[in-house]
Amino acid sequence: MRAAKGIVALLAALLLCGVARGEEEFDFKTFRWGDSEATVRASEGEPVATGRSVDVDDHIIVYETSVVGLDANLSYYFCDAGLYRVSYTITEEHPGGDRCMEDYAKLRDALTGKYGEPLRDGISWSNEAMRQYYARSDRLMEQAILFGYCGDYTAYLTDRTRILLSMSAEDFDIATRVVYQSTSIFPEKADYSNEI
Repeated sequence: MRAAKGIVALLAALLLCGVARGEEEFDFKTFRWGDSEATVRASEGEPVATGRSVDVDDHIIVYETSVVGLDANLSYYFCDAGLYRVSYTITEEHPGGDRCMEDYAKLRDALTGKYGEPLRDGISWSNEAMRQYYARSDRLMEQAILFGYCGDYTAYLTDRTRILLSMSAEDFDIATRVVYQSTSIFPEKADYSNEI
């Protein structure tokens, strides 16, 4: 009888642990940090591109997808310890003009709906004079971002993941990204000593 009560108590404890984890079971979609590339490929299929980062020892696989109705590239980053980073890079093109501020707002609203109020939310300016001139309207803000005078960022944090939404420009090309980064798995720095 004691053994049966012990088993029931153990099963109840295991059930409660499973219920308590709930949505926290996965770090991104149906994946956990540390998952293998084979696990991601089994779910996502064959990538459209592969590559490596310049400064760290990792491997990247890229898919074409959409997020909140916007065309995007979805990149999975792997190091020796497995999946450690995922990013969406928005590739949506808008005929007749750029609507980057609207795209950013859509992404921010979706992330806030899922993760709650952001940990940080703001605009990073290259200097005060540019802020005073360009911060007067959304249209001027788009120009300021395009010229590289400022960048938008919104950050969220969960127990296992840092999430950063950012919008910036280089050479008049606006880049909007959402990056999910493990808080516990990090790649090694790239070693190029054998290549010189």
